[in-house]
Amino acid sequence: MATTAGNVNVCCPQSFLKICVCLLGLIILVQYYVMSSTENELKVAWLGEKMSLGKHASLKLLQTALLNKTVMTNETTPGPNSTDQIATANLSLPLCPIVPHMLEGKQFPVVTKKPKPWKLLEKNMPVLPGGRYWPETCVSRHRVAIIVPYRDRDEHLRLFLQNMHPFLMKQQLDYGIYVVEQKGTDSFNRAKLFNIGYAEAIKDYDWQCFIFHDVDLIPEDDRNIYSCPEHPRHLSVAVDKLKYKLPYDTLFGGAGAINREMFEKVNGFSNIFFGWGGEDDDMSYRLMKHNMIITRYPASYGRYKMLNHTKAAPNKQRHLQMRLNMNHSYLDGIRNLDYKLIEKTKRPLYTWVLADIISSQKSSIDNKHLAKDKYLAQIVKEIGNLDLARIYMASN
Repeated sequence: MATTAGNVNVCCPQSFLKICVCLLGLIILVQYYVMSSTENELKVAWLGEKMSLGKHASLKLLQTALLNKTVMTNETTPGPNSTDQIATANLSLPLCPIVPHMLEGKQFPVVTKKPKPWKLLEKNMPVLPGGRYWPETCVSRHRVAIIVPYRDRDEHLRLFLQNMHPFLMKQQLDYGIYVVEQKGTDSFNRAKLFNIGYAEAIKDYDWQCFIFHDVDLIPEDDRNIYSCPEHPRHLSVAVDKLKYKLPYDTLFGGAGAINREMFEKVNGFSNIFFGWGGEDDDMSYRLMKHNMIITRYPASYGRYKMLNHTKAAPNKQRHLQMRLNMNHSYLDGIRNLDYKLIEKTKRPLYTWVLADIISSQKSSIDNKHLAKDKYLAQIVKEIGNLDLARIYMASN
């Protein structure tokens, strides 16, 4: 009896241990099946659609699948817009490499003549409405909004988009393109359109980097990464029409990158520069005033083609405006930005923002002030700009 009892005492723990091991193995298999089936479902759907429909369809399929599979929460997604949140919601993907593997360098193909028609561009470009794109296989390191001031340049815009989308895709950016159009026939205010583009873009997504870009500049080398370092970066270092030479060291025109924190610190661009010239140098001074160093890639990377265009009439008051505005940049910029949004639409290749840069309400108030204040009216007559006249009066 003692022997039998002893055998029972020995066998029971061994049997229990075997059962525990079997149960643990079964749990692991079930977890692996659930995880792998979800992952394989995405992969099989994506690869199968890619083989049958091509890259454009596969991108949309994968993004739709991620939208269905991923739970959106404020903790896992940075943007205020739920449609854009899926760009960074799939945390199972690895970060994209610091240096993208698909860059072509100087061999990057550039088109400067005979752009494709709109329908063909929209059909063949694998981007979502609003000109939105993010990598399929990794989480981008950069959330970048491209802001482009625009008016009456249809051919340039098609060439810009035809070149820029492939350029930005190869850099594996999470990006969107905003084309900001000035309504009416008043003198063009490039800098204020930059401010308006910024104000509208931050309503859509938590952009961390802003590229302020002329529509007639096309980058030649995709190693010129469109991201924002610790200091502002002037991108268009070497332009063909300028013999690929930098005109002067403080230049911040053409195409420039600056992060949101720095842009808000300098109060954005000035709103008072109508016509050609002055606004870039004013921004350069704002950056230097806040101890921000303008950085640049080597000229061999920062090469650009400038599309042919008729040069705009220069702003005759730009030098006076710069001198008077030098110590009052905190009064003139995104903090006092005034405009009327006419329309904002997500078009197939970009987000279109149409704005009246001078609201009718402000104009009526201005006229009353001018009628009552002869001194202000005289300064406006001499300087040619009401906003600048007010700044001038505030300084005296």
